Amino acid sequence: MRVCIHRGTEQIGGTCVELEAEGKRILLDLGRPLDVADGDAAASVPRIVGLQEGSADLLAILISHPHQDHVGLVEFVPESIPVAIGKAAAALLDRAANWLSRPLLAGRTLINWEDRRPVKIGPFVVTPFLVDHSAYDAYALLIEAGGQRLFYSGDFRGHGRKAKLFDRLIAAPPPNVDMLLMEGTVIGRDGEERQFPSEDELEVEFVDKLQGAQGLSLLWTSSQNLDRIVTVFRAARRTGRRLILDLFTAEMLAATDNPRLPQADWRENIGIYVPKWMRRKITQDGSFDVLKRFKANRVFLDQLADPAYDILLFRPGLLKEVDAEAPLGGAQLLYSNWSGYLADPSTLLVRQWIEARQIPMHTIHTSGHASLPDLRRFAAALAPRALIPIHSFHTDRFGELFENVVRMRDGVWFGMSAAIAALEVPIIPPAAAGSEVAGWAAEDAPRVLSLEQ
Repeated sequence: MRVCIHRGTEQIGGTCVELEAEGKRILLDLGRPLDVADGDAAASVPRIVGLQEGSADLLAILISHPHQDHVGLVEFVPESIPVAIGKAAAALLDRAANWLSRPLLAGRTLINWEDRRPVKIGPFVVTPFLVDHSAYDAYALLIEAGGQRLFYSGDFRGHGRKAKLFDRLIAAPPPNVDMLLMEGTVIGRDGEERQFPSEDELEVEFVDKLQGAQGLSLLWTSSQNLDRIVTVFRAARRTGRRLILDLFTAEMLAATDNPRLPQADWRENIGIYVPKWMRRKITQDGSFDVLKRFKANRVFLDQLADPAYDILLFRPGLLKEVDAEAPLGGAQLLYSNWSGYLADPSTLLVRQWIEARQIPMHTIHTSGHASLPDLRRFAAALAPRALIPIHSFHTDRFGELFENVVRMRDGVWFGMSAAIAALEVPIIPPAAAGSEVAGWAAEDAPRVLSLEQ
């Protein structure tokens, strides 16, 4: 196999990796860079043969998870290119597209990942591994071709509500990995050596703040962070509170088709608020049926009878209507995002608003990415012959933290054998696809998909 990291060797977000074997190619993720504005997104598509006009030898785009920095540029490439993605992840993107008018996956041939079930795409055999991450339905990917094995970590962690997936993977990793492309989001951040708090530990913190609430609790978190929604819902249930979700978040939860996640029609501890922008969208589209599903639990902000027993999901875009309609006496803001976002100019209005309103802010958060101790455990378990840093602003530090590190540059093609030889590490012949080695086995024989045109 040959590899080209188009984006990722010096940055977080916008990830895109191209693999080539036997004259055929696949892409690992096609993410939108974090610093690219909406109007500039189309122009940020990497200059890869076939991404503008389609090409018979570009077989598929493999998406690790549904965060925009890994999937956000798919909407700008030809629909003729198939996309491989988790079934629930695709459903989340489709449901969001209904509201945001951004049809990322519409009209495309989709290949749905199933945990540890291999898929054959041309000369590549791809085995997805379900991982713990703040994005729902996230996968790491093992790619085999030409007698070589490359493992792409995607984004992952070991301290979320699906931490058992991390433990399972490092307890029985795929054997004989020639090359590991591993994320390092947290490297270089303050306190990188510490282990991050778990979602269960966050739940205890939320319980403490909710029990002491004197008014409405505003929860500032992402609608995509379903682990966090579950954590706060559990805290709400423990304290007899009601979690008021906006309709968009309720739609994301419904799209998972997972009855174990909080749903808008549950009888207790759930309320649904319909923001103005969604009311306008419903009126424009005539899609009034969507409101019927949430009628029993619908909440109006100016009619909250006992706000100290309510938790309202909040985002900067809701600032004006929350300020105009919600009772804010004794309110508190529970901030549950990366602290770095608070330094962004886009959050200035919120910071000024809570100061003017004298609303105290409490930060209760944990990372969606692996801690450095867990990155070390992960790298040691997979024991790659070469480890390639990706998805980090500090790839220069990987060499002091991990073994067998080879740093690459964006846009430069390299052969896997050459990269491994540069380390003078003996290459151990990989096991046959699907065979049992060291306790690991693919669940089924590869599905053979005819994707070549």
